[in-house]
Amino acid sequence: SEQDFEASKTKITKKDKVYSPTESALEIILKRSEDETFRNAVVSLKDKFEFRELMSNLYQDFFYRKIDLKDLETAELDRTKSYIIKPNKGFFGTAVKTLKPKTDLTATVSDMKAELETNKKYFSDSILSADEMIIEQLAVGEEYAVDMYFDDIGEPVILNIYHHPVPEKQEYFHVLYYTNRKLF
Repeated sequence: SEQDFEASKTKITKKDKVYSPTESALEIILKRSEDETFRNAVVSLKDKFEFRELMSNLYQDFFYRKIDLKDLETAELDRTKSYIIKPNKGFFGTAVKTLKPKTDLTATVSDMKAELETNKKYFSDSILSADEMIIEQLAVGEEYAVDMYFDDIGEPVILNIYHHPVPEKQEYFHVLYYTNRKLF
């Protein structure tokens, strides 16, 4: 269990394979890993801004930038466009907001601060950043998630593929993910 692992003195070496079904163990895993390449890869995937930097050559016209939450209300944005703002390190959709041309930024910042205040009691800074946000253009379309790992020779092994339909009611946003043969 996560508690057993934390209480142990186990180190993660370059030869080890690590599977964590929860992000709450991520901080412990990173501290215990002796493999700098592994640590850097995990951090690069978890840090939304850094990940977008790595992908920027593939999506050169995709707008994104880092911003402190306190600076959102005065940020210079093209207010004819829609954006997504979210914690640079986030979990379970905490404080993810859509900014549309008529969005009240003061109310949005207040809502985000309240969500972050509630959730930072449960998640460390390595899982949920309370001040550092990423704002990016709104990407319209279906959302899919893939659970996978790389085997000994570097080939991807897909464990599952999920579809995340966008619900009509925002409060049901994280309720449904599904998978089936057709998705694969």
